[in-house]
Amino acid sequence: MSYISNRDFLIEVAKGLVPGHESFHVTGVNTSVGTLLVPLTSSGTWQTPTSDVALMVNSDNANDTSGGTGARTVVVEGYDISGNALSETVTMNGTTNVNLSNSFARVTNFYVATSGTYATSISSSHAGNIIVVDQASGTDIYAKMVFDASYGIGYGESKIGVNVVPMGYTDFIIGDVISIESNKPTDTFFFVRDDYTDVTAPYESMNLRALYKGTEGLVTIPHGVHDKLTEGTEYGFLVAVDSGAGSVSVDLEILRVDNSYL
Repeated sequence: MSYISNRDFLIEVAKGLVPGHESFHVTGVNTSVGTLLVPLTSSGTWQTPTSDVALMVNSDNANDTSGGTGARTVVVEGYDISGNALSETVTMNGTTNVNLSNSFARVTNFYVATSGTYATSISSSHAGNIIVVDQASGTDIYAKMVFDASYGIGYGESKIGVNVVPMGYTDFIIGDVISIESNKPTDTFFFVRDDYTDVTAPYESMNLRALYKGTEGLVTIPHGVHDKLTEGTEYGFLVAVDSGAGSVSVDLEILRVDNSYL
């Protein structure tokens, strides 16, 4: 009988050789964290409506359009309030709003699918900041792809340090790394809501699973098999710096298992 180490097992999962298992990363970035708690996302927001919401997409640059040099099509991924996974490809129209066909309760990923530019170290797949926002008010931002003007480069995808476990699956946190700007002591809160689809009072509570006070620099946090998140669970990070503003990012390594394999 051969022995397979944990790391070798994860490599086999990544190769697609373990049925019912997949591994991926949840990455959150917020470059302007202040002294008030904010979600660790590139938009600085994490919308949590209790019903499905009609959304739309737009850019602040006219070149993000179907025949432009920026993003031509983008993909929005997430879930409805019943926990069903949703994915929709949208053709950009520059600064003009484009309505999505599906209504979402959570947006967990947002990225450029096709571009008018062959991206390089000095040219981006999108020309501006692209957002997913609600149709009703046009102000509730669900996801943002940042174009960093100081470097002249775009992220190409949202950076959302919050996620949802789909129905029929269980997530295991393998490990996470938090990166905090030097000389910016930061409080990092890891919250969990056991069932985001429970929208009738009394509600499932949102609980603090871990708190890292006054940390800075690079923090590596190992996790064990007890870090188990069941279907419908919503989990992610809130952060605040002690003073001024700072940049914070997180990378969560997740193993997702089909419940029929548990």
